[in-house]
Amino acid sequence: MSSITIIGAGSSGLAAAHALKDKGHRVMLFEKSDAPGGRATTRNRDGFTYDHGAQYIKGGSPITTDLISRRFYVDDLIDIRKPVWIFDAQGHISEGDPAQNADPKWNYRSGLITLAKRMAEGLDIRFNTRVEHIEYHIAGWHLFDEQGAQLSDAERLLIT
Repeated sequence: MSSITIIGAGSSGLAAAHALKDKGHRVMLFEKSDAPGGRATTRNRDGFTYDHGAQYIKGGSPITTDLISRRFYVDDLIDIRKPVWIFDAQGHISEGDPAQNADPKWNYRSGLITLAKRMAEGLDIRFNTRVEHIEYHIAGWHLFDEQGAQLSDAERLLIT
């Protein structure tokens, strides 16, 4: 199978890496941050845990449910059964969309970063590595860092 490089180890990049590995491809990811997750990340401050990007994972499809509850299961998974409330532009609080609130929603006691860390297990991820420049050649893609040093060659490239 082919070698595939993925730029970005957020939720989409991690999911794509697993789907491609499952099909037998060699996969490498480059992530500019020091941890996986992208917008699905967690911070801790003054004894509190909070997700400052995405706040929960939406269910609604059998594939999502299987991934969350089986393949990437972690013991501190929380099923959010109550409605999610929202702030409008004026700062007023109201109940969110009833249809979306009826769908399954999950988070983790330790924050959404838990899922990203679990998904990152077993993947070849180069953290703290910013891909600054890419070039296409007949044999595939060449990736370069901020100093112009070549990072990798890949037959195929996915930017998430």
